[in-house]
Amino acid sequence: MAVVQDGLCYCLNPRPNIFNQLRTPATVFALSRESVCRYKGYEILTKLGICIKYSNISVRWDDARGLCNQDGGYLINLNTAAKATAILNMSLAYNVDLIHIGGYMSIFTTWYNWTRGGVIDGQFWAASEPSPLVLKEYCMAMYKKDDILEFGNLGCSLKRPYLCELLL
Repeated sequence: MAVVQDGLCYCLNPRPNIFNQLRTPATVFALSRESVCRYKGYEILTKLGICIKYSNISVRWDDARGLCNQDGGYLINLNTAAKATAILNMSLAYNVDLIHIGGYMSIFTTWYNWTRGGVIDGQFWAASEPSPLVLKEYCMAMYKKDDILEFGNLGCSLKRPYLCELLL
């Protein structure tokens, strides 16, 4: 159980015999969050401050976003070079051509945003991407080409595997 008071999270340890010393609220919360990640099948990437889960079930982009949200997370936002590099190295094992990620374009704009906010940096777009707007490819995926991570846009109704992310 957790209680938020004055912006701090105070967590009740259901098994107090495990810890015999007082923990700060931030420490208790971090331990709890990692437990949640493990319980939900996420891999913990402590240095990046996230947990990730790859799903090989192919679903539409909106469905993937909803499934990640059900876990308390979101489709992965590859918004830093460190995160993109880590995911590229991990994704080599997935052996799949396209994976839904948390980038999209609103019908009211002409640029792509991350689901957690922020405009997508152009450094990882493939040379021919993003495709022209007339193709109505408003959702994003990542793919590997010669062991390089690239972003591409695709139709939101295409069914692909996806990557979820939880913050630690």
